[in-house]
Amino acid sequence: MYKDEDYKGKVVELILELANRYGLRVVWNNFIAISACLVSSMGKESNLSRNERLSKLQKRYTLPDMKSLLLIGYYSAMALKDNPSKDFLGDIFCHLKLNNYGIEYPIRLELPKISDSKILQEVREKGYYIIEDPLCGTGDRLLPMVYEVKKLLEKNGYNAHRYITVVGYENDEIKALMCYLQLTAIGASGYIKIGTPDPSGTLADDRGDCWFTPMYLF
Repeated sequence: MYKDEDYKGKVVELILELANRYGLRVVWNNFIAISACLVSSMGKESNLSRNERLSKLQKRYTLPDMKSLLLIGYYSAMALKDNPSKDFLGDIFCHLKLNNYGIEYPIRLELPKISDSKILQEVREKGYYIIEDPLCGTGDRLLPMVYEVKKLLEKNGYNAHRYITVVGYENDEIKALMCYLQLTAIGASGYIKIGTPDPSGTLADDRGDCWFTPMYLF
């Protein structure tokens, strides 16, 4: 049985091996985009532009290298299965120093803390609970929040997957897709929108560049 650091070591090793041939940032960005497009293709509605993007990206790699990219995805998913509250991809992103290329990101304010009683009250009254982050980044805040709310609901007899909807917004596409992949890996129902929150405060439909998790669509 692998531990978290074992998965991290294997992912970093594979990434660096591919980086020798393609470049570090290129490999990382392509891994994230390929994985996200593959997950998106599992949904009820096919997205032609994403399918075309997936096909173009896959053609850049040899079959053995594509297998390595898929293996990176597998190890990442297993790490999140073992520790669903940890931002696994974000940790590797920082480890590889891919987060400091002179890009200035907005300062994120602390998300308001909601009491357990308030969460349970919303579930009873509305039939669902929304976990939202207007600047979700790679999912470093959403993942632990989902984990804690899931524990709370299950402790109180609820099937958490039926009652939690996760919503995140992020302007940086790669970070947004990292968050999307990790929410998918932990079985969360929701979506990540590349952009800013809707001023109306309503849940998104198919507007904008929204990435819906398979659990949200099924």
